[in-house]
Amino acid sequence: MSLIHTRITPAADTVAAAVNPSQPLEALEAAEGLLQDELNASPLVSVVIPTYNRARVVERALKTAFAQTYRNLEIIIVDDGSTDDTEAALAPFQDRIGYFYQKNQGASAARNRAIQEARGKYIAFLDSDDEWLPTKLEQQIALLESRPDLSFVACLSTNETRTYTDYDDHDKQFLKFILQPFTQNMTRYVVRRECFEKFGLFDTSIHGPEDWELWLRLLQNGCRFGFVPEVLMAYTSSDDAISSRPYAMLAGEAIIRQRYVESLPSFWQRLRLGTWFRARSYMNAAVCFREEGKLWKSLGYMLSSVLISPFGPRNNLRLRVLVALVRALILRPFQSNRSGS
Repeated sequence: MSLIHTRITPAADTVAAAVNPSQPLEALEAAEGLLQDELNASPLVSVVIPTYNRARVVERALKTAFAQTYRNLEIIIVDDGSTDDTEAALAPFQDRIGYFYQKNQGASAARNRAIQEARGKYIAFLDSDDEWLPTKLEQQIALLESRPDLSFVACLSTNETRTYTDYDDHDKQFLKFILQPFTQNMTRYVVRRECFEKFGLFDTSIHGPEDWELWLRLLQNGCRFGFVPEVLMAYTSSDDAISSRPYAMLAGEAIIRQRYVESLPSFWQRLRLGTWFRARSYMNAAVCFREEGKLWKSLGYMLSSVLISPFGPRNNLRLRVLVALVRALILRPFQSNRSGS
């Protein structure tokens, strides 16, 4: 397997357009020198793309990285043991990316491998089924460069249906991320590489909310979060996403609760946030089970969520789902009889 790292630069296209081939060599070298000086003035960004059996969509994601207005970047793809045509789909881009293949170990292990191979000052995450808008990196790197107090930043997505408040208050960020992480989707985020060097990589024992655990770990250690309040990425929901596996998510969130909620110094904080946290976890599991058609499991988890915290997270959603589940279970026998007659 060839391993190739190359920076994605505008040198070839720009020089070809600006310099006539008949001009002296000195003019060509001068133009290339100016372009290189411009690149050197901006920090290198390492784009991390983990992928597994996504041959049909990874090219789409990759092309949105190539289309970024921010040009000083390298692209690192870690193929986490794909058994489809992922390698063949990426072959046309082999001179523009770093491609690494490893046995299947999960998304966290794939991202960790990419971070270890990365050379950039910043690590930008792009899931292989998502897309970036052209100015995403430009805007996020501009924010990080102008705010050295920020360690990691995010953006909004095309599927946003809610607003975010208090995330710019440094004193509240850790508790805010416990209550509601700023959108659990890695494609939104850019992180200073030094954060991983100081505080560690993704926890591979957590499957699902591993990004949530990382943000809490960074915030607990004094890092600060910022975000660009603009839509800069497009999220795609995939059937094979870990978030569609409720038991894995519940196990991961239980680790986070024990690690961060139960270690809070105030008893009342531990009680209040722990209750809210469990209610939220059960609510999310109920929604996942409902989407899988497991209505009784969904009802059980939603009832647990409501009973644990009657005035807890997203009450309107919980009540709507609860009513819909009861209605569906009541009507199910009649629908079965009609279909069998």
